[in-house]
Amino acid sequence: MSQRDARPATSTRLADRNAEGGRSDLFDASAKLYTATFPYVWRYGFRSLHPWLASRFAGCRSILDAGTGPGYWASYLASVERRERVVGLDFSPEFIRLARARTRSGNVEFVCADLTRAPFADASFDGILCSGVLDTFPDPAPAFFEFRRLLRPGGRVVLILRGPGTRGSKLLERFFRFCVGATAAIRRRSMRPLFVPEAQWSRKAIWCDLPDLAAASGLELSECDARGLITKAVLVALESAEDGGRREPEAAG
Repeated sequence: MSQRDARPATSTRLADRNAEGGRSDLFDASAKLYTATFPYVWRYGFRSLHPWLASRFAGCRSILDAGTGPGYWASYLASVERRERVVGLDFSPEFIRLARARTRSGNVEFVCADLTRAPFADASFDGILCSGVLDTFPDPAPAFFEFRRLLRPGGRVVLILRGPGTRGSKLLERFFRFCVGATAAIRRRSMRPLFVPEAQWSRKAIWCDLPDLAAASGLELSECDARGLITKAVLVALESAEDGGRREPEAAG
């Protein structure tokens, strides 16, 4: 049985909920706003994050940027080191269109697909980046199973997540939720609701759950820094996923 077959059935249900709940439409609507602002937030507001990411992906020949948005990090990682393959993946067609239009480097490939059911073979990548995505999922567990399937043994997942709930991070989060909701509302010509519904965008901090999420999916948490607006974490794919990657998450409660 392949690791794809071994993933919990929740991954299929999550993909269905994403489509039915309109998450793709929501992100399509906010893609231009995000593309016009967040690359500059990353570039000038989080300068130290760039060398940190470069060092964590040093030596990785193939990288997947899962939830690439406008392709900022995929392009950066392709520029700092010679690699065989860099792929930016996003389930929003509008984000993929904008990423392709903005990216001048010819060594980045962009693919439109759900990161919980990525169209790649097992063990396709040495490294996976997932920035600002997993803590928007109502259930992030299927993504961790998929990351383990896609990674070669010893490969790494690098996560950028919401911070541990400081006042600044909460205000920034509320502002961004309003911007995304308002943009979607204007697009559909209805001003209700102005904030993104929880069912479409959960946005709950998951940094404290990383050890359990990693262990259940055949990954090992090797680094976690949750001291500011963002949490930085590195997970490593275990040599064998027989015990971890094939075990379904236990039901809560």
